[in-house]
Amino acid sequence: MKTLKEFLQGDAFAQHCGIELVSVSPGRAVARMTVQPWHLNAVRLAQGGAIFTLADFAFAAASNSHGTVAVGVNVSITFMKSVTSGVVTAEAREVALNPKLASYSVNVNDEAGHLVAVFQVSSIARTRPSPPVRPSRRHPNERASADPVGRGGGPASTPRGRLHDRPGAEQSSGRPAGHEGSAAGATHRGFGPAVPL
Repeated sequence: MKTLKEFLQGDAFAQHCGIELVSVSPGRAVARMTVQPWHLNAVRLAQGGAIFTLADFAFAAASNSHGTVAVGVNVSITFMKSVTSGVVTAEAREVALNPKLASYSVNVNDEAGHLVAVFQVSSIARTRPSPPVRPSRRHPNERASADPVGRGGGPASTPRGRLHDRPGAEQSSGRPAGHEGSAAGATHRGFGPAVPL
């Protein structure tokens, strides 16, 4: 069975860009990329799309850490400074998590810790179950019921995941306008937060 980190290694475009997933935990993720000559634009600065892809990958890991597939539907990025070389790191954190919608913020920093870009994204939870993964390991003192805000334990007992277990929760089988991972088109799927990393 694949872990979340192993599954995200299947993101061919992130691999092509040389992006590495450093860590992932419920609602948080860190990814990094070493700027290479092929990341540079015509004025010899790291291309905006390369920085965007790094931030998007970190977001995808964080947003899919709750056991339900999540996809970005609205994204904005603000570039603070340019980068020409070295390692850039993206740190994604969950700002808000609701039954259908969630919000994430990703800071991209250079090696000196200077802020390179701020990436803001809204995501929507899909009702489709996540791909099969190794069963979550639940703490002995942890209740088996779904967490009301989707932050604790593994996926709920139903195949739709914790974000859709509550009575009356909106569910839809249609595909959102965005692609999995973000509106940029990267594909990512969800795994339970207790999956071994």
